[in-house]
Amino acid sequence: MSAPSGKRLLQVGPLALLLGVGCATPRLAVPNLMDARAPTRTSTFALSLERVTITNLDADDDRRKLVPLRATLEAHLMASGAELIPEVQSSTAWPSLSVHLRPEVENHRTYVLDVLSVLPGLGLFPLTPEWGTASVEAVLRLRFESGHVEERTVRGAADYSHVFYAWHRDDARLEALARAYNLAFSRVTELVRAALERPDTSQRPAMAQAPPEWLGTESEAGFRVIARPVDAAPEPGLLRRYLGSLGGLEGAITGGAARVTSSARTEAGEERVGEGNAVTSGFRLAFFRPPSRTGFFFPPLLGFFSQDIDISGFVDAVPVHQVPGAVTVGARVTDPETFTSVDLSQPLSYALRLRSGYLGQGIGLNLVLGTDDVQLFGTLRFGLNLLEVRHTDVSLETKRELGWSAAFVSSGQLGAQAGLTFPDLHLSLRVAAELEYFRSFSYPDPLEFQAATVFNPVKEVYERERVFVDGAEVSTINWQVSATYVF
Repeated sequence: MSAPSGKRLLQVGPLALLLGVGCATPRLAVPNLMDARAPTRTSTFALSLERVTITNLDADDDRRKLVPLRATLEAHLMASGAELIPEVQSSTAWPSLSVHLRPEVENHRTYVLDVLSVLPGLGLFPLTPEWGTASVEAVLRLRFESGHVEERTVRGAADYSHVFYAWHRDDARLEALARAYNLAFSRVTELVRAALERPDTSQRPAMAQAPPEWLGTESEAGFRVIARPVDAAPEPGLLRRYLGSLGGLEGAITGGAARVTSSARTEAGEERVGEGNAVTSGFRLAFFRPPSRTGFFFPPLLGFFSQDIDISGFVDAVPVHQVPGAVTVGARVTDPETFTSVDLSQPLSYALRLRSGYLGQGIGLNLVLGTDDVQLFGTLRFGLNLLEVRHTDVSLETKRELGWSAAFVSSGQLGAQAGLTFPDLHLSLRVAAELEYFRSFSYPDPLEFQAATVFNPVKEVYERERVFVDGAEVSTINWQVSATYVF
């Protein structure tokens, strides 16, 4: 394969995965025979292993693996003390065993990071994690010499994950399948031996079936996508358990900035006629729980927004049009009430106090990578405010106007965080940022601003058009750097 075609494959591979094209998930994996052959019992019992069948295979599974898979089950049985009777000699003189297997693979992806890998120029974007659980359900049917039959169902499962280039890898998935087969085979062997060591079964009903037995899920070790919280010893005492439910105590240095703009349609088109900025900084203490597992979450939004900010028009010098033969007459502009001089070039400035109580819905994604000792976490969160009740307070010198309004689907938030957690040290560090946007925050009454200077050919003067604006766009960005003592 040439270099260009290889790069092209890396670029379109994730796209094919996202579209569901060619997403094969093999379900056949052969466990390590050497582990199964280690003898653990010295006593023997005769047993005929008849059928080993399997369903729910993928079209790409190699059926030739069925032979070594059966050999693995035979190795488990022999390691427990079974003397296997060749199939050609099997009869009702010995107990016989049939096993039906059904493997399953459950997988999850972020999809957000997968999209990055298919953008132009980012075909080699490495962080495309995948995680899930491989499980094997084994239904064993054990027939005794007396004709008595027992059926049992067991299920073994193991977690797996790929952190980098997951869309073209299956090594961790196949390893988890092999571990799940081993778990199921080990339990099948235990059940068979226990059944054959029981007293005579001739007086029992012809058929006995026990409820399914779930063996739990074997966790993955090493650096991985953490999809299940790392087990921690339960804290003794009611108070410690209550504090543990709160997460930890966080101290944060915070900062932020806000921006408000107003636009109007003038003769020159859409024009921004006013803007204002504000900066904040501070410190806060709060309870915070670091993310402990990878996955999507859907938080409801219920909150309150408050921002005090000034909005002003723009300074724009108005030139004097020179008319031949005309005499320029100077003028002094004063306030008619106080008779003090007024500088007409100064823009109008309003004090805004904006408040909003909102209700909405959010969606977020946590990605947690690491080991049992250190975890790296990142979160991306988006929220849409479905309903808002807004209050606006506008002041111009001694004049003040108040107003209430309702808004629907007119604002939202986008937030992100990244950090490290050290469970043994009870320490978590993180940086976080959040952007809020409010479209068309309505004024109680239209506010007057001045547009840019234009030449009026009829009057033969330069003038600034008066415009009235009924709302403003508001955006804020807030950030924090923090450390948390995790209870």
